[in-house]
Amino acid sequence: MLLIWTDPPSLVSRGRSYARYAALCSKAGEVILSSKRFFGQTALVAAGTLAVSACTVLVMRTYTQRYGAFDLSAVLVFRLYGSLLLACAALGMPIALQRTVAYLSSRPERAASAAVAGLVIAGVSLAATCSVSAIFAEWIARLLDTERATPLWRAFMLLTYVQALASMVILVQLAREHVFESVATSVGALGLSPLACVLLFRNSDLPRLIVWTALLTAIVALPSLVRIVRWMLDQSRVKPWSEAANLFRYGLPRVPGNALEPALDLVLPWMAMLSGAGLIGAGYLAIGLALMRPFNPISGALSQMLIPTSAAAVARGDIDAHTLRARHVAQWALHLGIFATFQMIIWADVLIRLWLGPDFDAAAGVVAIVCLSLAPSFLFACLRGLIDGETEKAVNTRNLGTAIVVFAAVSGLLSWLHLGGVAALGLAYLVSRVTLAALTLRYVTRTHRLRFLALRPWTSLAWGALLGVGAIALRRLLPSDYGVLEMATYVPFAAVVYLVAMTASGMESMRPLRRRLWATP
Repeated sequence: MLLIWTDPPSLVSRGRSYARYAALCSKAGEVILSSKRFFGQTALVAAGTLAVSACTVLVMRTYTQRYGAFDLSAVLVFRLYGSLLLACAALGMPIALQRTVAYLSSRPERAASAAVAGLVIAGVSLAATCSVSAIFAEWIARLLDTERATPLWRAFMLLTYVQALASMVILVQLAREHVFESVATSVGALGLSPLACVLLFRNSDLPRLIVWTALLTAIVALPSLVRIVRWMLDQSRVKPWSEAANLFRYGLPRVPGNALEPALDLVLPWMAMLSGAGLIGAGYLAIGLALMRPFNPISGALSQMLIPTSAAAVARGDIDAHTLRARHVAQWALHLGIFATFQMIIWADVLIRLWLGPDFDAAAGVVAIVCLSLAPSFLFACLRGLIDGETEKAVNTRNLGTAIVVFAAVSGLLSWLHLGGVAALGLAYLVSRVTLAALTLRYVTRTHRLRFLALRPWTSLAWGALLGVGAIALRRLLPSDYGVLEMATYVPFAAVVYLVAMTASGMESMRPLRRRLWATP
């Protein structure tokens, strides 16, 4: 009787409402779990990259003490050249490998085919390029006005090749969601191997030490390469050349962008040498660029995780979770970059003395100007992986090309105004980086329907400036001998104040943290 009395359309309507509600709850739960997993894996990758950066700092400090300022400046410049060489010679395979393997994760045979094709193409191309570069080492040494750079460049070409192959192995394992193995290989091959060689070969000259580093790096990366080969052999039908066209279609348009980003850094020391500042002046600019690299573990981890995660989300059609992730990353990157920029330019001289010793005190002013570019550089580095993962269009290449044009125009204008020198080059670099960050934000906000003011940039700038003034006041009150102690005490305190202030402002990306900080027991 109850079923006859109750209105059947009402039951159907309620049932549909409950079904929609249950589906929404399920979707929300999936998004939350996916976000937790993503940020957990990102934290693991960031910890690994931070360990590599810490090892690199120790290695560079040892190079300075053991071989002197000239060899260190040469190494810093060669690292930039190596990055540019890798970006061009790899034919876009590193990023194409990572994105394609993740995008095809539901079809392991095609993913394995892409991995085979990408590793072979990049390996052959890099081997040819590094060999030719080693042949012309004497010509490169003449550009630096010293024959001492000839054996160093040849050794660096070997190290560049080995580290490039190791990096691609690491990216493939990350795309296959073998995150722990990828991080362990990265720390061992790119961090501990150079440090171990510095400690073991104390009496070797610098070129021979770099050769030993390359050999040890290859040995450490070999087990992961063997596992990738076994995974490929386990697939029944692997057709590498059938995926080569897809890799080239995605990777080749990104080659100019991959080359333009290190070129934007490389052009600074190169133009300093052309302007008459010499290798030491070029080294000052390279120090400023290197001083921003401790933030690479964060931006690099985000980029490494966002490329496969965004590709997989697009392949599944999970657009809502992807858009939410884009908004959170943009908010967080902007705020952290602004805070870090204020603190970096204030403590630049202390960091230089702590890292390289008092011989480089004269570089502090130039380094501070270069470090003004930290916030826009960090923002672009955090968002570029998201853009490359979600679209096949070479958006970052186009934006980087525009930034290079802006750099050339500003440099020419300053030269015409007779405002040359390394400081003017640092200013031109800043303008180009701001342009790149603005173009990146413009794409993300339009694609994901975000409002720039919703990111609260003015609130972040106000708090960053206020805490920067506090750092300046502290340094003026206390003697300069306590610079390291002041920095070690004040910066963590300022970071906590900044975090609490931005959390209290109601930022969406800070809501989980705010609930943890202010949760009632």
